[in-house]
Amino acid sequence: MQPMDTDKLRPATADDRPVVARLFAAYQREIAAFDSTIDPGLEFEEVWLEKPGELFPFLILEGGEPVGLLLVYGKRYAEAAGDPGDFSVYALYLEEQQRGNGLAEAAVRELLAAAPGEWCAQVLARNAPAMRFWDRALGDPTLGLTKGPCVDGLVPFCVRSGTV
Repeated sequence: MQPMDTDKLRPATADDRPVVARLFAAYQREIAAFDSTIDPGLEFEEVWLEKPGELFPFLILEGGEPVGLLLVYGKRYAEAAGDPGDFSVYALYLEEQQRGNGLAEAAVRELLAAAPGEWCAQVLARNAPAMRFWDRALGDPTLGLTKGPCVDGLVPFCVRSGTV
C-alpha cells in the first residue's frame, strides 16, 4: 500500500493510540448492538500499530481532527479471515455527528485509489446502515462491485481498485 496522508485520511501511529483506542471502543459498542455475539468491551489491540505492511490502521479526519477509524487487513490477514482479496476492511467507524456528509465515502475512495488490488469488506447483514453505506460507497458500476451471499450473518462486498 502506498503511503498516504491527505486531508481526509492518514495512517495512525503509536502516538495516536489513545484516539484510536477511543474510536475503536465506540465502534465496538455500536456494532455489538447488531449482534449479541460481539463483545462490546473488546479493546483495541496494539498489534495494529506494530505490523506495517500487514495491518493498516487509518484515522479519518475532518478539519485535521480525527473523527473516524478505518482498520485494514493486508493479504495475509485477509486470507486468514477468509477474504479472497488483497485487502480487507476490518472496521470502519465515523463519529455520529460526522455521518451523512460523504466523509467516510471519500476516505474509502482515497484508500482504494492508493492501493491497487482486490478489496473486501465483510458487513453484518443486520447492520442496515452499514449495508446502505457500502452499497453507496462501492455501488458505482465502474467499481465492479460484487456482493456475495450472506454467510454466518456477514455479507461480503468486494471491488478491484484501479477502477476507482
